[in-house]
Amino acid sequence: MWQYYLMKAVSRLACLLPDRARQLAGKGLGRIFWAGVPRWRKNLATAQAAMCLKVSESAAKAIVKDSVLKYGGMIMEVLSFPLLDKDNVRDKVVFADEGRFKEIIARPEGFVLATAHFGNWELLGAALSLCGCRLVAVAQKQHNAAMDRFINEYRALVGEHVTYRTGVMEMARMLEKGFAIGLLADQDGGKGGVKAEFFGRESSCPKGPAALARLKKTPLYLMLLRQQAAGRHEIFISEPIKGEITGDRETDIRNTTDALMNMLEREIRKAPAMWFWLHDRWKAKKHFYR
Repeated sequence: MWQYYLMKAVSRLACLLPDRARQLAGKGLGRIFWAGVPRWRKNLATAQAAMCLKVSESAAKAIVKDSVLKYGGMIMEVLSFPLLDKDNVRDKVVFADEGRFKEIIARPEGFVLATAHFGNWELLGAALSLCGCRLVAVAQKQHNAAMDRFINEYRALVGEHVTYRTGVMEMARMLEKGFAIGLLADQDGGKGGVKAEFFGRESSCPKGPAALARLKKTPLYLMLLRQQAAGRHEIFISEPIKGEITGDRETDIRNTTDALMNMLEREIRKAPAMWFWLHDRWKAKKHFYR
């Protein structure tokens, strides 16, 4: 568990630094991360970016590199979560449409929030929670127990309720109580995913957001955090994605997921370096499509 205490110590140090120093440290971390990415992973990400964005290999590599360099700043922002509160979060984050946000959270019913590894997704959850959204962060359990404890402690620190992907019944109960359920929706869905088009290519996509929204007949929104400048971010909130409910559950889920993926694709195209390209997005293809 020494890694947990090491991260706590590093976090305390990060919190002592002025904003400018944290930003510089984040840039340094980003360069270290890029240097440590294996060549095969860089090549995979570059090929994905070139295919999806229809750009040259050199342009794709520049986008991938930029996305990894931003990861250092993200880490520094997470390490400084102890400094965040309801009074100062607006110094870092603004809403593209605050009226929509206030309208959504004023509803007595809960809703499903789909997001992606886009910008600083951890800061997105923190900002939503501190700005009045009763948020359940659905996490994937980390292999390293120390890091799992650390990140979940920091999510709770900013007001998020954390559950794991296996807690479907808990998610349903929390929706009934008026909570927002936050789910990542951009990675490969594996064998259990739903087939939907993403960047013009049929893909295995996580079915959780569409399935949960259909189960509880609740609205589904895409929410992303766009970096505007050093230390400043904007929250994008989509129009509600209202999937049709028929007697065909799988078709309903696929149609809603298609709409969600189309919306996410449009946002990634606007700022491709904000998305985390290193993930093997189509790894299920070899066994999923036959």
